[in-house]
Amino acid sequence: MKNIRQSIFVFIVLVYVPCEILAQDQRIPVSENLLSNGVEYKINKKPSSSNIQKKKWKKPYPVFGSYTIFNWSKDATEMKSRRNFWGTKFEDSEYKEWAFDLFTPGLDTLEVDVAYNFSSNEKASLQVLNIPVSFGEDELLSQKLNIAMSIQFQNAQDEPWMLFLSSSEGTKEYNIYKWLFVKGDRQIVVLPVKSKGTTNMMMLKTNSRGYTFTENGKEIAAVQSFSGNMSKPNEKFVWFDSSLDADFQMTLSGAMSTLLLLEEDVNFIEATGQGISFGQN
Repeated sequence: MKNIRQSIFVFIVLVYVPCEILAQDQRIPVSENLLSNGVEYKINKKPSSSNIQKKKWKKPYPVFGSYTIFNWSKDATEMKSRRNFWGTKFEDSEYKEWAFDLFTPGLDTLEVDVAYNFSSNEKASLQVLNIPVSFGEDELLSQKLNIAMSIQFQNAQDEPWMLFLSSSEGTKEYNIYKWLFVKGDRQIVVLPVKSKGTTNMMMLKTNSRGYTFTENGKEIAAVQSFSGNMSKPNEKFVWFDSSLDADFQMTLSGAMSTLLLLEEDVNFIEATGQGISFGQN
C-alpha cells in the first residue's frame, strides 16, 4: 500500500504540478498597461452547444460581469458541398445570420446583428488500393472567411459600429487578413493572438488564444476566448482600458460576445489561424 501511495504522489508531482506552473503563463499576450490599469472580468462558462445551435435560444446567458445576452435568434444555415467522383476536388460553402441583444443595468440595450460567410476550394491527391504511391497533389486553392457585424444601441439615432472580419488564402487567392471595428472616421484594429506555449514534463505544448483591440497604437481591450491551462481550461478573461466610458465598453462587449460564440466553429478558428496544436510549436 505504501508503494502505491508513493507512486501516486510521484505521478502528481510530475504531472499536476507542472500543469499548475503552466497556468501562470497561459494568458494571451496583453499589454502591461492594460493588465495593470485595466478592468478585468472573468468569462462565464458558455451554455452547451446544443442550446446555442437552436434557431431560437430563449435562455439569457451572462457572458461576463453584468453583461447578459438575451433574445438570441438564428436563421437556418445555408450549406453547400460538392465532391468529384474520385474525391480529389472539394468545394464547400456556408452562410448564416444571427442576432442577439446585450443587456447591462443602467444602459440602453445593445442590438447585435451578424452575417457569416465561409467558402473553401481544395484539391487532394489520390491513392489507389493502398499502394504507397499517390497521384496528384494536395492543394488549398481558396479559403475565404467574411463576417460583418452591426452593433448599435436600441434607441440610438446615429450610425452603428461595424466589425468587419475578412481573411483569404490559397494558391488562387490574394492572401488577405483584415479585421476592423469602425464607425465614421474612428477605426480600431482587431488582431487574433495566441500565447507562445510552454512545454511541461509530459512534453505537451499548450496555447491560449484570443483577440486584442487597438486604437491609434494603444491596446484598449482584449478577450481571451480559449484557455490552454490544462488544470483550469475554463478560465478566460476580458480586459478593458479603465478610461473607456460605459457605453463604449458595452459596445466592445457586443463584439467580444460574438467572438466568444464563434469559438466552437471549426471553420472560423482555422480561417483565423487560431488552431491549437498539442505537441507542436
